[in-house]
Amino acid sequence: MHFGMSTFAPGILSFSRILSDQEVVIVANTSTQNRWAGAVLVDEMLNPVGKQFRVLYSNQDQFETPGPVVERPDGSVVVTEIDGGVSHGPLHTISVNLRPMEIQILGK
Repeated sequence: MHFGMSTFAPGILSFSRILSDQEVVIVANTSTQNRWAGAVLVDEMLNPVGKQFRVLYSNQDQFETPGPVVERPDGSVVVTEIDGGVSHGPLHTISVNLRPMEIQILGK
């Protein structure tokens, strides 16, 4: 698993916002033709293994619920930071499946 800035278009846009002890994750598939299935990072202090996010909003009538939080152990991932630094975990992720041009807002 490689996490970092997208180097191609179309791509996936994923970010989160945290207020107190709540994290909301926004994920968007910018492809007009291809589905996307992958993992996005979540805050490991707020999201223990097994926690289930739910879809608070989707711009699609039908959508897939994200998978539960899983831990990616040290050495199992490559995270490229915006400054060029690289780390290798551990970190927590959730699996997400998006249709073309789908946007999901995920939370508690």
